[in-house]
Amino acid sequence: MVVGKIVKVKNSTKKGNTSSHYNCLTVVDPHGNPVHLLLTESELSRFSKRAEKYSDSIPDASWRDRLILLLL
Repeated sequence: MVVGKIVKVKNSTKKGNTSSHYNCLTVVDPHGNPVHLLLTESELSRFSKRAEKYSDSIPDASWRDRLILLLL
């Protein structure tokens, strides 16, 4: 598990027209529990564009979050 980094993982149960891989992102929810997200390339692109469009809605990182990012 890699927290805070996007890792490309193989789709081990690929069926039909599904993607051969996913982008796995592990984040920590407000209760401190890890949450694993599996995103296709198009979902990752769509979510990234949404974040750019509404960047003023993204909260500033705390000093603790910035420290953790430096350690990743």
